[in-house]
Amino acid sequence: MDQWRVDDRPALLLSSSTARTARVAPWRDPRIRSAIFQGLFAAAVLAVLAFLDWNTATNLARYNIKIGLQFLDRPACFDILQRLISYSEASSYGRAFLVAILNTLLVSAVGIVLATFSVSSSA
Repeated sequence: MDQWRVDDRPALLLSSSTARTARVAPWRDPRIRSAIFQGLFAAAVLAVLAFLDWNTATNLARYNIKIGLQFLDRPACFDILQRLISYSEASSYGRAFLVAILNTLLVSAVGIVLATFSVSSSA
């Protein structure tokens, strides 16, 4: 199209009141449509979560399974070879969990240090 060409089509003149009343249908407005779709998606996610909660509670009650953290006080009856704090087979599951967390932190720290030095020395 020639950029210097003048458009000779008649201009559509709208009064200010006509411009305000000319609205787009709600299903064609991207803002309204996106808000509706987000609301529907959020409702679907909540419905799935509610179903999972109901299903879990129903099945736990049916099989008489009690949930909780009371098992952490029971003796673990197994040994952990690598430990940073005192631990024996008579220690509780809670103590075993703490030993496992500390072992994970130790291995992570050693891995980060070794990865840092190996990257620095090769650069």
